[in-house]
Amino acid sequence: MFITDLGLDMQLCARLCKIDNFPCLAQILNIIVNRFILQNAEAEDAQNDDFGFDPDIEVTPPDHAYESTIQKVRAIVRKIKKSSMLQEKLKRIQETMNSSSKSIIIDNETRWNSLYDRINRFLELRDILILLLPPEEFEAFDWRRLIRIQNVLSPLKV
Repeated sequence: MFITDLGLDMQLCARLCKIDNFPCLAQILNIIVNRFILQNAEAEDAQNDDFGFDPDIEVTPPDHAYESTIQKVRAIVRKIKKSSMLQEKLKRIQETMNSSSKSIIIDNETRWNSLYDRINRFLELRDILILLLPPEEFEAFDWRRLIRIQNVLSPLKV
C-alpha cells in the first residue's frame, strides 16, 4: 500500500504495478482549504460592517476580489524571481533598512501551507515591497485583503 499525491501519473503507476494506493489526505485538505479560503475571507467581510478603515475605501469587495489579490501576489513573486535586477534591489533595500535578508516564496499547490507561507513572507516584507514596487501594483486594499486571508489560514498552519 502506498500513499500518493493526486497526480494522474502516480495513480497510473500504481494501477500498472497493481499496487493499492491511497490519496494523500494532507494534499486533499490543502486543495480544499485553497479552494474555499477565498470564499471564507469574502464571507468574513460580508459579516463585518466596519473594519476600522476609511469608509470611502472599498469595504465589501467585488466578487473574486481575494482571488485577484492572490493572483497579484503570485505575479509579483514571479516577476521578482525572474528579475535579477529586482532581486538585487530587494537585497539593497533590506540592507539599507537593516532588515534580515529574506527572499519571497513561490507557492506550490501540492505543498501543504505553501499559500500561507507565501502570504506570510509577503507580509513580512511589506515595508520593503512598498519601496520596491510601484504604488499602483499593490494597493492598500490588497494589503488588507492579504491580512484577512492570512488570518483565515493561520489556524490551519501545521
